[in-house]
Amino acid sequence: MLKIWQGVLELEHISTDDNFFSIGGHSIKTITIANLIYKVLGVQISMIDFLECNTIVELADGNNSEKIEIEKQGRSQYRIN
Repeated sequence: MLKIWQGVLELEHISTDDNFFSIGGHSIKTITIANLIYKVLGVQISMIDFLECNTIVELADGNNSEKIEIEKQGRSQYRIN
């Protein structure tokens, strides 16, 4: 799911805790992401799900009857701006 968000939002670095709307998401991108999640993961996410669950973690744990696995990605180094 993280890679889908990165591709649609055209952002290289996204956290699973980033708020979708705060990092550039809007209604059209919501539809695009929901369609890709369904195609790739076979999980349906509605517009209401996005409004109630604005992060990847919330969507994965959220109100969906199907659970989405999120693989933890640890880094040995972090960039500081």
